[in-house]
Amino acid sequence: SLLRGDELKLLPSCWSSEFVRRSNSADVFISRELANFYLVDVSDECKDELEWLVEGLGGMTELTMVHRVENQELWLQYRHTRSTILRTRGEYIQPIEVKTVKEWMRGEYELVEGANEVLLLHGTAGKAASLICDQGFESRIGKLDKKYGAGIYFYDDIKKADEDCDTDSFGLRHVFLSRVTLGLPYLTSQHLRNHKKPPTVQGEVLDSVVASFEKNNDYVVYNQHQCYPELLLTYFSGRKYCGFSGKEGQE
Repeated sequence: SLLRGDELKLLPSCWSSEFVRRSNSADVFISRELANFYLVDVSDECKDELEWLVEGLGGMTELTMVHRVENQELWLQYRHTRSTILRTRGEYIQPIEVKTVKEWMRGEYELVEGANEVLLLHGTAGKAASLICDQGFESRIGKLDKKYGAGIYFYDDIKKADEDCDTDSFGLRHVFLSRVTLGLPYLTSQHLRNHKKPPTVQGEVLDSVVASFEKNNDYVVYNQHQCYPELLLTYFSGRKYCGFSGKEGQE
Protein backbone atom coordinates (compact mmCIF):
# COMPACT_ATOMS: atom_id res chain seq x y z
CA SER A 1 0.00 0.00 0.00
CA LEU A 2 1.10 3.57 -0.60
CA LEU A 3 2.32 5.67 2.26
CA ARG A 4 0.42 8.83 3.08
CA GLY A 5 2.54 11.91 3.49
CA ASP A 6 1.90 12.08 7.23
CA GLU A 7 2.96 8.43 7.63
CA LEU A 8 6.14 9.03 5.67
CA LYS A 9 7.20 11.63 8.20
CA LEU A 10 7.00 8.99 10.94
CA LEU A 11 9.60 6.73 9.32
CA PRO A 12 13.22 7.11 10.49
CA SER A 13 15.14 9.66 8.43
CA CYS A 14 18.01 7.20 7.93
CA TRP A 15 15.89 4.64 6.08
CA SER A 16 17.05 4.11 2.51
CA SER A 17 15.08 1.13 1.22
CA GLU A 18 12.46 1.14 -1.50
CA PHE A 19 9.73 2.06 0.97
CA VAL A 20 10.86 5.60 0.27
CA ARG A 21 13.06 6.96 -2.49
CA ARG A 22 14.13 10.48 -1.69
CA SER A 23 15.01 12.93 -4.45
CA ASN A 24 16.29 16.49 -4.24
CA SER A 25 12.87 17.90 -4.94
CA ALA A 26 10.39 15.59 -3.25
CA ASP A 27 9.74 12.24 -1.68
CA VAL A 28 8.44 9.55 -3.99
CA PHE A 29 6.11 6.99 -2.44
CA ILE A 30 6.85 3.39 -3.38
CA SER A 31 4.36 0.59 -2.80
CA ARG A 32 5.45 -2.58 -1.04
CA GLU A 33 5.32 -5.07 -3.89
CA LEU A 34 8.05 -7.57 -3.15
CA ALA A 35 8.40 -7.78 0.60
CA ASN A 36 7.11 -6.49 3.92
CA PHE A 37 10.64 -5.60 4.97
CA TYR A 38 14.04 -4.73 3.58
CA LEU A 39 17.47 -5.55 4.97
CA VAL A 40 19.83 -2.67 4.30
CA ASP A 41 23.59 -2.93 4.69
CA VAL A 42 24.93 -0.39 7.14
CA SER A 43 28.16 1.45 6.46
CA ASP A 44 31.51 -0.08 7.35
CA GLU A 45 31.92 2.70 9.91
CA CYS A 46 28.66 1.74 11.62
CA LYS A 47 29.64 -1.93 11.60
CA ASP A 48 33.00 -1.11 13.17
CA GLU A 49 31.27 0.96 15.86
CA LEU A 50 29.19 -2.10 16.85
CA GLU A 51 32.01 -4.65 16.91
CA TRP A 52 32.30 -4.32 20.69
CA LEU A 53 28.87 -5.89 21.12
CA VAL A 54 30.18 -9.36 20.21
CA GLU A 55 33.63 -9.05 21.79
CA GLY A 56 32.25 -10.46 25.03
CA LEU A 57 32.14 -13.89 23.39
CA GLY A 58 35.92 -14.05 23.42
CA GLY A 59 38.42 -15.07 20.77
CA MET A 60 37.51 -16.46 17.37
CA THR A 61 34.44 -14.19 17.19
CA GLU A 62 34.01 -11.64 14.41
CA LEU A 63 31.09 -9.41 13.48
CA THR A 64 30.73 -10.12 9.75
CA MET A 65 27.54 -8.31 8.70
CA VAL A 66 25.10 -5.74 10.07
CA HIS A 67 21.76 -5.06 8.38
CA ARG A 68 19.20 -2.44 9.30
CA VAL A 69 15.66 -3.82 9.30
CA GLU A 70 13.24 -1.52 7.50
CA ASN A 71 9.68 -2.72 8.02
CA GLN A 72 7.13 0.03 7.58
CA GLU A 73 4.19 -1.68 9.29
CA LEU A 74 6.17 -2.90 12.31
CA TRP A 75 7.81 0.48 12.75
CA LEU A 76 4.55 2.43 12.73
CA GLN A 77 3.03 0.04 15.29
CA TYR A 78 6.12 0.30 17.48
CA ARG A 79 6.29 4.08 17.21
CA HIS A 80 2.62 4.42 18.16
CA THR A 81 3.11 2.24 21.26
CA ARG A 82 6.24 4.17 22.24
CA SER A 83 4.35 7.47 21.90
CA THR A 84 1.49 6.16 24.04
CA ILE A 85 3.86 5.08 26.81
CA LEU A 86 5.67 8.41 26.66
CA ARG A 87 2.39 10.31 26.95
CA THR A 88 0.88 8.23 29.76
CA ARG A 89 3.99 7.26 31.75
CA GLY A 90 6.58 9.89 30.97
CA GLU A 91 6.32 11.90 34.18
CA TYR A 92 6.78 8.77 36.32
CA ILE A 93 9.65 7.11 34.46
CA GLN A 94 13.18 6.89 35.79
CA PRO A 95 15.48 6.06 32.86
CA ILE A 96 17.28 2.73 33.11
CA GLU A 97 20.93 2.36 32.13
CA VAL A 98 21.76 -0.73 30.07
CA LYS A 99 25.17 -2.03 29.04
CA THR A 100 24.22 -2.21 25.37
CA VAL A 101 23.73 1.55 25.02
CA LYS A 102 26.78 3.78 24.90
CA GLU A 103 26.39 7.53 25.15
CA TRP A 104 26.89 8.15 21.41
CA MET A 105 24.11 5.68 20.59
CA ARG A 106 21.43 7.79 22.30
CA GLY A 107 21.71 10.48 19.65
CA GLU A 108 22.63 8.21 16.76
CA TYR A 109 19.48 6.12 17.21
CA GLU A 110 17.34 8.97 18.57
CA LEU A 111 16.34 6.96 21.63
CA VAL A 112 13.36 8.37 23.53
CA GLU A 113 14.61 8.43 27.09
CA GLY A 114 11.27 9.59 28.47
CA ALA A 115 9.70 6.29 27.39
CA ASN A 116 12.68 4.27 28.64
CA GLU A 117 13.60 3.29 25.10
CA VAL A 118 16.81 1.26 25.00
CA LEU A 119 18.74 -1.06 22.69
CA LEU A 120 18.97 -4.69 23.79
CA LEU A 121 20.07 -8.04 22.36
CA HIS A 122 17.84 -10.92 21.29
CA GLY A 123 19.41 -14.11 19.96
CA THR A 124 17.62 -16.33 17.48
CA ALA A 125 17.93 -19.42 15.36
CA GLY A 126 18.93 -18.51 11.82
CA LYS A 127 15.70 -19.83 10.30
CA ALA A 128 13.66 -17.56 12.59
CA ALA A 129 15.55 -14.35 11.78
CA SER A 130 13.66 -13.57 8.57
CA LEU A 131 10.34 -14.31 10.29
CA ILE A 132 11.16 -11.76 13.00
CA CYS A 133 12.12 -9.20 10.35
CA ASP A 134 8.77 -9.81 8.66
CA GLN A 135 6.37 -10.20 11.60
CA GLY A 136 8.27 -8.89 14.60
CA PHE A 137 8.82 -10.61 17.92
CA GLU A 138 5.99 -12.87 19.02
CA SER A 139 4.94 -13.04 22.67
CA ARG A 140 2.13 -15.48 21.86
CA ILE A 141 4.56 -18.34 21.31
CA GLY A 142 6.34 -17.71 24.60
CA LYS A 143 6.18 -20.42 27.22
CA LEU A 144 4.48 -19.69 30.53
CA ASP A 145 6.97 -21.83 32.45
CA LYS A 146 9.93 -19.64 31.47
CA LYS A 147 11.51 -17.54 34.21
CA TYR A 148 9.28 -14.53 33.63
CA GLY A 149 6.40 -16.14 31.80
CA ALA A 150 5.30 -15.82 28.19
CA GLY A 151 7.11 -12.63 27.28
CA ILE A 152 9.73 -11.53 24.78
CA TYR A 153 13.18 -11.74 26.36
CA PHE A 154 16.10 -9.36 25.81
CA TYR A 155 19.56 -9.06 27.34
CA ASP A 156 22.37 -6.55 27.72
CA ASP A 157 24.97 -9.34 27.67
CA ILE A 158 25.93 -11.00 24.38
CA LYS A 159 26.71 -14.27 26.17
CA LYS A 160 23.09 -14.55 27.30
CA ALA A 161 21.69 -13.65 23.88
CA ASP A 162 24.09 -16.07 22.21
CA GLU A 163 22.59 -18.97 24.18
CA ASP A 164 19.43 -18.63 22.08
CA CYS A 165 21.27 -18.78 18.74
CA ASP A 166 22.21 -21.65 16.48
CA THR A 167 25.13 -21.99 14.06
CA ASP A 168 24.65 -22.37 10.33
CA SER A 169 26.87 -24.41 8.02
CA PHE A 170 29.23 -21.44 7.62
CA GLY A 171 29.68 -20.95 11.36
CA LEU A 172 27.47 -17.86 11.42
CA ARG A 173 25.10 -16.90 14.23
CA HIS A 174 22.46 -14.16 14.40
CA VAL A 175 21.37 -11.73 17.08
CA PHE A 176 19.14 -8.66 16.90
CA LEU A 177 20.06 -5.33 18.44
CA SER A 178 16.50 -4.28 19.14
CA ARG A 179 14.71 -1.16 20.20
CA VAL A 180 12.75 -1.91 23.36
CA THR A 181 10.42 0.53 25.11
CA LEU A 182 10.52 -0.51 28.76
CA GLY A 183 8.22 2.25 29.98
CA LEU A 184 7.51 1.84 33.68
CA PRO A 185 9.18 -1.49 34.55
CA TYR A 186 8.63 -3.91 37.40
CA LEU A 187 12.02 -4.43 39.04
CA THR A 188 12.65 -7.82 40.58
CA SER A 189 15.23 -10.41 41.53
CA GLN A 190 12.66 -13.22 41.67
CA HIS A 191 11.22 -15.47 38.99
CA LEU A 192 7.71 -14.66 37.75
CA ARG A 193 6.57 -17.84 36.04
CA ASN A 194 3.12 -18.12 34.42
CA HIS A 195 2.87 -14.39 33.68
CA LYS A 196 1.27 -13.22 30.44
CA LYS A 197 1.71 -9.54 31.27
CA PRO A 198 3.74 -7.43 33.69
CA PRO A 199 2.72 -7.41 37.36
CA THR A 200 0.13 -4.98 38.68
CA VAL A 201 1.24 -2.39 41.24
CA GLN A 202 -1.31 -0.19 43.02
CA GLY A 203 -3.94 -1.14 40.48
CA GLU A 204 -1.75 -0.33 37.46
CA VAL A 205 -0.37 -2.92 35.06
CA LEU A 206 3.25 -1.95 34.48
CA ASP A 207 4.95 -2.03 31.07
CA SER A 208 7.80 -4.52 31.41
CA VAL A 209 9.92 -6.61 33.75
CA VAL A 210 13.56 -5.85 34.50
CA ALA A 211 15.11 -8.69 36.46
CA SER A 212 18.53 -8.93 38.06
CA PHE A 213 19.20 -12.56 38.83
CA GLU A 214 22.37 -14.59 39.14
CA LYS A 215 24.52 -11.64 38.00
CA ASN A 216 22.54 -11.29 34.77
CA ASN A 217 19.90 -8.80 33.69
CA ASP A 218 16.80 -9.98 31.85
CA TYR A 219 14.43 -7.52 30.17
CA VAL A 220 10.96 -8.77 29.29
CA VAL A 221 8.04 -7.17 27.47
CA TYR A 222 4.72 -8.87 26.81
CA ASN A 223 3.42 -6.60 24.04
CA GLN A 224 5.13 -7.28 20.72
CA HIS A 225 4.69 -3.63 19.71
CA GLN A 226 7.03 -2.53 22.51
CA CYS A 227 10.02 -3.86 20.58
CA TYR A 228 11.40 -3.45 17.08
CA PRO A 229 14.22 -5.46 15.42
CA GLU A 230 16.45 -2.48 14.62
CA LEU A 231 19.62 -4.26 13.45
CA LEU A 232 20.39 -7.86 12.53
CA LEU A 233 23.95 -8.70 13.58
CA THR A 234 25.60 -11.70 11.93
CA TYR A 235 28.80 -12.97 13.48
CA PHE A 236 31.22 -15.83 13.07
CA SER A 237 31.80 -17.88 16.20
CA GLY A 238 34.85 -20.07 15.84
CA ARG A 239 34.20 -21.65 19.21
CA LYS A 240 30.66 -22.75 18.34
CA TYR A 241 31.68 -23.75 14.79
CA CYS A 242 34.35 -26.03 16.24
CA GLY A 243 31.87 -27.58 18.66
CA PHE A 244 32.75 -25.92 21.95
CA SER A 245 30.08 -25.91 24.67
CA GLY A 246 26.99 -23.74 24.35
CA LYS A 247 23.25 -24.07 23.96
CA GLU A 248 22.11 -24.58 20.40
CA GLY A 249 18.95 -23.99 18.46
CA GLN A 250 16.75 -22.21 21.00
CA GLU A 251 14.55 -19.48 19.66
